Amino acid sequence: MKKAFILGTMIFVMAIFAAPAQQGTGNVVSDYTSADGPNIRYIGDYAILDGVLISYSGDDEHLVIPANLGITEIGTGAFIKRDERANNTLISVVVPSGVRVLAENAFADCYKLELIALPDSLISIGDSAFHGTNLSTITIPRNVNSIGNRVFENCNNLQEIVVDQNNRHFASVEGVLLNSARSTLIQYPTARTGSYTVPGSVTHIGDNAFSNNRGLNSISISSNTISIGDRAFNYCSSLTSITTSGIITDIGDYAFAGSGLVSIDLTDGLINIGDGAFRSCNNLTSINLPVSLANIGYSAFSNCNNLLEIVVDQNNRYFSSEDGVLFDITKTTLIQFPGGINGHYSIPNTVTDISGVAFSGSSLSSITMSNSMSRISGFTFYNSRGLTSVIIPENVNFIGSHAFNGSITNIHIGSNVDIHELAFGTTGPGFSSNYNRFFNHFFQLYRRTGSAAGTYTRPDTSSTTWTYTP
Repeated sequence: MKKAFILGTMIFVMAIFAAPAQQGTGNVVSDYTSADGPNIRYIGDYAILDGVLISYSGDDEHLVIPANLGITEIGTGAFIKRDERANNTLISVVVPSGVRVLAENAFADCYKLELIALPDSLISIGDSAFHGTNLSTITIPRNVNSIGNRVFENCNNLQEIVVDQNNRHFASVEGVLLNSARSTLIQYPTARTGSYTVPGSVTHIGDNAFSNNRGLNSISISSNTISIGDRAFNYCSSLTSITTSGIITDIGDYAFAGSGLVSIDLTDGLINIGDGAFRSCNNLTSINLPVSLANIGYSAFSNCNNLLEIVVDQNNRYFSSEDGVLFDITKTTLIQFPGGINGHYSIPNTVTDISGVAFSGSSLSSITMSNSMSRISGFTFYNSRGLTSVIIPENVNFIGSHAFNGSITNIHIGSNVDIHELAFGTTGPGFSSNYNRFFNHFFQLYRRTGSAAGTYTRPDTSSTTWTYTP
């Protein structure tokens, strides 16, 4: 099957190279000098500035860009039709010899583009150059020495990436893109499904390497792999299992965010977990943090709606846990409350600070805060839509932006609290339209009472009428 696929692809490419060039209509129609002086040449459907193709306005399906246009670079977003923010006609394209650079977003959102032939003159492929295209296969020419970030993001039909065997900077192993030393896995084709075993030579899984792969369900990581890059597996919604026989020391920002992980074994030797690394992993129910862990990034475990416990090795020098809740070692900072725990929770009185988004997306209906707290940071309880009642201690003197949702119907608050204008920011249908009235009425009522301590209530979340009880 694979041989037939490759043979069909080769025939398709040969047919394109043999086809007459489609240049749009006409020859040079004008030279345009802007107020700043540069000359833009318009040749048929092409607009060219100093050798850079800055836009293509044609509607060809199969395009061979003429070599005699003197183009050395396909410019930023050159094939994005400005009035449509996409190109909805282009199916195949041949880039001519002489082009050295594909700039950022060069062919981005050409969502029908199935095949592209790149010349040996090419040396650089910019960020997101093929974002959102329909490519199933691509060959990286021999002289390419630079490939940007997210080049193949949302290429949901991509099955293989082939690298010219004479390329000294990159390699392809079974259709997967790696650096020439085969130590960094750069891109796994997005359309592949099932399981995958990372080659033993790989020490680093690159940024976005598996991002948005919806069919990958399990992965075995090499014993030599020590780091996982930013967003490496984010939104791999079918990925439920990861195994490794080695020691991973670093997990990058949003590395597994939105993935389908049911469990993950974080072994001793792990030092860093990046921002949002496991954010919105809604299948996780428990996570164990090893003795070696020294850093946990912002929002690392937020919005994990079924997470019931975070357990820290009792010998860890930086973090601790109590009743499944994650704290710093002194239990003065509450870092993360598991999103799957519902009902009521009383924050221990040792806590003086709550990390931002610590309760974001939680299932709690009510909470009693520590008497040692002086402030509630922005987004602390954001998206906790079941939270209707909150008791804010007398010592709290500041409530930050979007600290709570518009789901609150009962607030017990102290006097003279500095409330951010978006402290009770709203989310979801029915909240947004009432937001200004909701906040203004509460704020005005609080001011009318002289910012007095007491209980403020309203009948339900749709109501903008609050009452005050001392």
